[in-house]
Amino acid sequence: MSTIETERLILRPFVDSDAERVLDIHSRLEVIRWLGDPPYVPMADLDAAREAIARWAAAPADGPYDSYLAIEVKETGVMAGAVMLVGIQNSNYDERQIGWHLHPYAAGHGYATEAAAALLDDAFGRGLEE
Repeated sequence: MSTIETERLILRPFVDSDAERVLDIHSRLEVIRWLGDPPYVPMADLDAAREAIARWAAAPADGPYDSYLAIEVKETGVMAGAVMLVGIQNSNYDERQIGWHLHPYAAGHGYATEAAAALLDDAFGRGLEE
């Protein structure tokens, strides 16, 4: 997946240097409670963050439009969270869902809306049908 830029954001693949920030985000109950079913287990350490980054990079895409990207704020260079476009599990159709999660500091700035819109625009530009 290539990089997507908006006025304020860079959507890009995760890199090893994101590990501390990934740990910070994924060790917060207020974030992880929205990312799956209980029990909610906070990320334990930097090794777990590095493993997650490697897993995201190696995960096969369910379709040509699937993406899991870091959201970086241009002005600060800080990773604010992630945005993803992925297939819906156990769907009888070729359906996709868009999602995101942000560090609490990044909430309320419109980053999720901006990132999701840019990712959808990119996917539609590459042929994704509504």
